Amino acid sequence: MGVIFERRVTRRSESGTWPPLDPAVGPNFLTQNVPILFTDIKHDTLLELLPDATYSHQQAREGERLQRTSAWGDFGLTGKYGVTSQLTLDGTYNPDFSQVEADAGQVDVNLRYALFYPEKRPFFLEGRDSFNFAGTDYGPLQAVVHTRTIANPIAGVKLSGKLSAEDSLATIYAVDELPEAGVGPGEAEHAQVSVLRYKRALAGDSYPGGFYTGRERGDAFNRVFGADGSIRVTGASAIGFHAFGASTRASGTDRETGGHAVLAEYAHDRRDISVYLGARDISQGFDRWRIGARSTTTSTRLPASRPRPR
Repeated sequence: MGVIFERRVTRRSESGTWPPLDPAVGPNFLTQNVPILFTDIKHDTLLELLPDATYSHQQAREGERLQRTSAWGDFGLTGKYGVTSQLTLDGTYNPDFSQVEADAGQVDVNLRYALFYPEKRPFFLEGRDSFNFAGTDYGPLQAVVHTRTIANPIAGVKLSGKLSAEDSLATIYAVDELPEAGVGPGEAEHAQVSVLRYKRALAGDSYPGGFYTGRERGDAFNRVFGADGSIRVTGASAIGFHAFGASTRASGTDRETGGHAVLAEYAHDRRDISVYLGARDISQGFDRWRIGARSTTTSTRLPASRPRPR
């Protein structure tokens, strides 16, 4: 582990760090922190189970008396298991998200851009930093994994953490139940969502990595795949890149559409000078369904998880 402390004095427009940042390296915190080494740490097997039960009883007035109109119960289970000290397996069945903070209201004024709602569900929030990729600071493509497309999961499994000192892995598999209004005749009622992210740590904060996201619904699908990486050239400069392809097929057709999103950049950042050079290209056919990846200019309004009554 590593640590660095930063202090800002707003009224003086001053800031300082400990340890001091090297002006020749610039504000690259990850390469200038103080290492912390822990020894003799006892590792206990992580095992957590969180069951939930819901019961609903509804009545309506008929004449002078209340008559029961419906009654139903529901059960869900969420668990966490530590495969190793650095690798965690999460699973959920029929999860209850009714206690999650509600989305803030938004007014859709500019119809060219759909509304975007951030993820707030704990099951998908933990370990979400693993899905970050190179080239998002100045590029329009900000994410290739947006878990809010999994609106009402029946079941889900997530494996995240380190396989070794250099290799890290993050995966998600979920079965999403679609609303009845969105299912046409002969169409599948469920969608299967899969995400795979791999990174290989190199010296400093350099790494190459790969991505795959897919959403399968009957004969329809949307798949996004590719690679990214960041190579530290000097203490103050780095080269970043990403290259993703997308393949989409609508339900009831044999025609597939595809597209790409590529970027290469060079950044040099010191106290006295900052330089950024980049080249990017995103085709119009890239991720047309917007269910496997999301860009800031083609985001999709996604329904919140359907809460169950308490």
